[in-house]
Amino acid sequence: MINSLQISLNPMRITLLSVFGGVRGRYAGGRKDVYFIRWTGCPSSTDPLPALLKDAGNMALRACAAGSGYFCAKQLDKFISPTSLPLYQSCYEKLAEGKSPSGRPFSFGEPLLNNAYDLAFGELLRLYQKCFPKASSTMVKNFGIKLLHWSAHVLPRLFPNGSLAGGTPKFLWLGAPHEAEYLFLILLTRLGCDVAIFHPAGELSLPEELLAMSACVSGDAHPQVSFPDTCCTPFAGQEQDLSPAASPVKQPSVPKKPPVHPSRPPVAASNPSPPPQAVSRPSVVRSSPSRQQPIARPSPSQATPLSYEQLAKLAPSVVMIEVMDEYGQCKKTGSGVLIGDGNLILTNFHVVQGGRSYSIQMENDEHSYSTDELLKYHSLHDLALLRLPCPGRPIPIYNGPPLARGQNVVAIGSPLGLFNSVSDGIIAGFRQFEEVSMIQFTAPTSPGSSGGALLNQYGALIGIITAGFREGQNLNLAVDYQTIRQFARGFLPQGV
Repeated sequence: MINSLQISLNPMRITLLSVFGGVRGRYAGGRKDVYFIRWTGCPSSTDPLPALLKDAGNMALRACAAGSGYFCAKQLDKFISPTSLPLYQSCYEKLAEGKSPSGRPFSFGEPLLNNAYDLAFGELLRLYQKCFPKASSTMVKNFGIKLLHWSAHVLPRLFPNGSLAGGTPKFLWLGAPHEAEYLFLILLTRLGCDVAIFHPAGELSLPEELLAMSACVSGDAHPQVSFPDTCCTPFAGQEQDLSPAASPVKQPSVPKKPPVHPSRPPVAASNPSPPPQAVSRPSVVRSSPSRQQPIARPSPSQATPLSYEQLAKLAPSVVMIEVMDEYGQCKKTGSGVLIGDGNLILTNFHVVQGGRSYSIQMENDEHSYSTDELLKYHSLHDLALLRLPCPGRPIPIYNGPPLARGQNVVAIGSPLGLFNSVSDGIIAGFRQFEEVSMIQFTAPTSPGSSGGALLNQYGALIGIITAGFREGQNLNLAVDYQTIRQFARGFLPQGV
């Protein structure tokens, strides 16, 4: 009896996307011919987009006619619903131990594919750890849960019948996948799915070990090609069982909780309330653009306190975050602080919650930097980490004697969409909300300040602005530096 699917990878050379779309790999005796090809550049100097759209359309039509599946994407959704997370966590624990989970967010109608998925999942976890040897167990788990989340949404489209009986599923990736996304594409090949990556700008910036798992067809670079969203398969819908008789899983609604501040929910809630409404950002005249300076990590302590003018010069280390929906429209704004080596943005979880991607605005820089890399979050502590595509100048996290009431502080954020406003005040007290240590301070803040920096007089980060009291004037809260250091450990360089 055959227990798992055997893959024969790239049995013949294919150089045209049109041929890739039409080929049907042989499937017999539990063995499947699979193609995993990346097109880096284009074969001619002409605009490749019209031919690509035609090939992609034909690919989708063939898949529909054959009863197999087709999926096209240029990014994968990274926001996981709190209602889905317990199932993913339970499934991950079983698969990480090499066991078949009793409950899944999806299931094939063909036992051969269920076994293939379980084996491939373990293989991908090991490959991730090999490619990223410094990854913590939490990072590995987050990667595994991403695989489950993407699988639950993509596999129903690729395997509409829950099996390979209808033909060969086709997955087309437009652009450059990140490491985790590329690993997911490897997972699809282990299930008998043909995968093509079309990256007109040139070769992918990925480890050689990963690139070796796909065949390369190179050509002239076309970095200016932009793919319209209409090319892509909508990434939406609930997790569902892929067996033919199964019905989709209905997601229970999450009860809303009233916020403490009109723009910010209380971090004490174990399940944060839904994200605040979008803040309309007035037009702001910015200073003349300049190139981002190289990383220069300030010293955690200074011989003498800095003046307010000197503290205000740290504002370029605080960014504005525009949270984008699935249509690429800004739904709300918030703030974030550059930490670590300058390519990490520390912000509030309620700021990034519900976003499909994030547009990062930096002071004195005319460019916007897009990212969809939500590296880590903690809903109770209301903290999240985003990866910035280009490094900036970080702010050091305080690591000294305990703070005291009455100490002078400075708050930097983007209230009401006004880029990097600076205000001053004092520490009014220290609060504890369900094991979350908070600093109460008097520096004025407004909606949009969430995720901003609370600094001491020496320019060190002592808190992340997170909430305010609706009834009180200038009574605001920030997650304290000890909680921040514990949350960000593993991401900070040694000695920081």
